[in-house]
Amino acid sequence: MADMQTDINRILNDFAAQLLKVFREAVVTSLGGGAPAGRSLPASAPKRRGRPPKAAAAAPAAARKKTSKRGPKSTPKEVEALQVQILDALKGGAKMSASEMVKALKVDPGPFQYALGKLKSSNQVSQIGERRMAKYSLGGGSKKAAKGARKKAKGSDAGGDDQG
Repeated sequence: MADMQTDINRILNDFAAQLLKVFREAVVTSLGGGAPAGRSLPASAPKRRGRPPKAAAAAPAAARKKTSKRGPKSTPKEVEALQVQILDALKGGAKMSASEMVKALKVDPGPFQYALGKLKSSNQVSQIGERRMAKYSLGGGSKKAAKGARKKAKGSDAGGDDQG
């Protein structure tokens, strides 16, 4: 009886080993290799996905090219030219939104927003409203700041009247 159990175990182990060999060969063949399981994968096999090892990722500094997802930076001359275009668009008391100006000037929104921000910070252009409702016009200071200044002035007047 023990000999029979040993024979069955040996036959099952041989069968499992052969079955595993067939599966491995099928996997390699489906990957495009066609080589037996004992050999390494051919060069035509798909590359491993994910982050490459550090050694492969390191490239000489001359071969690497620094690029930005946002595109090339604007030069100061380009920004200044765009600022002049924005000021020309707002001449005559026009009040326009940023998207209207981008369409009218036919410029890229990224550099446009930068140039508009510089004009706002230098008080050459004022913003009326907030976010999507914002309109821009020539001149310094925004209505929001003017309202705040009026509130402070009223508060100081009321305080002065009580004491006098």
